[in-house]
Amino acid sequence: VSPLQKSEIVDVVKKRVKAITLAIGDGANDVGMIQTAHVGVGISGNEGMQATNNSDYAIAQFSYLEKLLLVHGAWSYNRVTKCILYCFYKNVVLYIIELWFAFVNGFSGQILFERWCIGLYNVIFTALPPFTLGIFERSCTQESMLRFPQLYKITQNAEGFNTKVFWGHCIHALVHSLILFWFPMKALEHDTPLASGHATDYLFVGNIVYTYVVVTVCLKAGLETTAWTKFSHLAVWGSMLIWLVFFGVYSTIWPTIPIAPDMKGQLIPPSVQALHENGSQAGWSCAAEAGLHDISCVFVVSSPLGAHSFEYFYFQWAEGCWLQTHTPIEGLTFKFQRSQARHTAPEALTFLQEARKLASLCGFKVYLNGDTYI
Repeated sequence: VSPLQKSEIVDVVKKRVKAITLAIGDGANDVGMIQTAHVGVGISGNEGMQATNNSDYAIAQFSYLEKLLLVHGAWSYNRVTKCILYCFYKNVVLYIIELWFAFVNGFSGQILFERWCIGLYNVIFTALPPFTLGIFERSCTQESMLRFPQLYKITQNAEGFNTKVFWGHCIHALVHSLILFWFPMKALEHDTPLASGHATDYLFVGNIVYTYVVVTVCLKAGLETTAWTKFSHLAVWGSMLIWLVFFGVYSTIWPTIPIAPDMKGQLIPPSVQALHENGSQAGWSCAAEAGLHDISCVFVVSSPLGAHSFEYFYFQWAEGCWLQTHTPIEGLTFKFQRSQARHTAPEALTFLQEARKLASLCGFKVYLNGDTYI
């Protein structure tokens, strides 16, 4: 049989039978069929290296083909499919959460997570599990694969990777994103004042959700792992630890390192301070109890667009209503209507709380007296 006829036979099988073909040869006359087949295997021998140089895989003896197909081929197929499915899963879980958050913020474009946290999600926090799945994963031991060749049919019939399996993983990721976002969001739907007096904002919720996401996708990698090694343990548990250490450091470095001012105090919130009209420090609840009717304050609203993006709001409580004395060029704008009746200081406190909730919903942090916020 000539080299051309060999390649034509392989081509006919590919087109007529529509099967995945493998061609194996050891000489120059086998190069044509090796290149025509889906998978080409070259045997290095006395007839030169031309078949080996034009093949996808090279073996020293024909008897090694059994282990190449039944063991390493099945392992590689299993590793690649799990790695691909897991990468789709972990990205769908995180980024679909931003879609759910859009229903909360009125499709304003505000994101729930801090930008560097999003950027490092695939680079650091969930980078190790795909590597361990794609390198060290094994469905069965080598002895079992050789003893029971029927196991090869699992990969041969594409039972581990097909349309049904792919969309199943996507649906799982969609359900997990629903749970990971809406449960914390509903739990923190109403303001939750902390011991320091600091109230939660959108980024506080975002960091909680982000932590749940990292833990969930790492545990998912553990569930997909069938052959645990020391590298698997390092990838799953180490990724969680890396995020927790990063979060602890990242929430304290500003302003020592001028990045991520929005993350400042997310782990350890600062104390809340306020100034009433005579300049002394006091909480707003104390001001309300004192029955103060003339209160002035300054809001410094920090935009999430950057450390130097600030807008200033000046409000004064006078004659029974809050007066806005300055409107920012862009950003958040509060609108008020003068009331005929004189309001009390507790109602002023209620307004302050509502203003903070509105700012948090729109993706801003409300600062009071420059360096502290509510």
